Amino acid sequence: YRELALHEIAKAQPTAESFTAAIDTAQQLEHPGYGVEAMLEIAKAQPTGEFFTAAIDTVQQFEHSEDRVEALVEIAKVQAQAENFTAAIDTAQLIEYPYDRAEVLFEIAKAQAQTENFTAAIHTAQLIERYNFRAEALLEIATAQAQAENFIAAIHTAQQIQDSDKRAKALLEIATAQSTAENFTAAIHTAQQIEHSDDRELALVKIAKAQVEAISIEQALLTAEKILINRNEHLPDIAAAFVETGDKENFKRLLIPCAYYLDAAYKMCGHLAKLYPNQLSDIAKIVNTFTLSST
Repeated sequence: YRELALHEIAKAQPTAESFTAAIDTAQQLEHPGYGVEAMLEIAKAQPTGEFFTAAIDTVQQFEHSEDRVEALVEIAKVQAQAENFTAAIDTAQLIEYPYDRAEVLFEIAKAQAQTENFTAAIHTAQLIERYNFRAEALLEIATAQAQAENFIAAIHTAQQIQDSDKRAKALLEIATAQSTAENFTAAIHTAQQIEHSDDRELALVKIAKAQVEAISIEQALLTAEKILINRNEHLPDIAAAFVETGDKENFKRLLIPCAYYLDAAYKMCGHLAKLYPNQLSDIAKIVNTFTLSST
């Protein structure tokens, strides 16, 4: 009970700005986990080096490595949240288990990317020994760079990703961001760098839809022509963008390409119902004709 009471007192003291007293209280705790947890609460309230140093000193006295690792992971995460990245990396390097160390460095790199500290984030990612965490970190960085419209740097980051699935996902995010910024030529060039056909086609769909929204109709239709697989799924998706803008004439230009696929034809009938609500009965007759001819 004494431990629990001191633990709660130490956690409450920072709210009253009694930080020195809070540390003293935390250090009186005999249970190591309680002591570190209390110090972390202090550090969240007053994220200065003094409190982190005290917490790390306490952790290094733990007898069991599992307890040390668990505590150091939490300390490094709090440091990263406080944007104290150099200290967070130093703490991460103290973690004995490679998996946990890699996971923490990933979280630090992600936090750096979210604050647009891209050079430092890439440096942190390069410290990650485990292949999957490093790839995930570079994906997060490339995505953040693209959202900041730093497209050249984002592509360079994506190209550093060795995992082909994550590299494709990064390039998809970049192409999407470029199309959102109406940088359509660059977006198509980025999409064409995607090795995985499914991701490449999805990028082209997103570009085409953005072009429709930007009233770049001819460009949108040219982009649609570049889609070579799963056209039965993708062309009606692009047609839906014309429905959203109420562009009946250009919607009709996708009717014939979609007519080659029964499932696409059904989807287009659904779109027609939205564009021509006064002709629902006629559209229903067409759908019934499809149903009868296919049975």
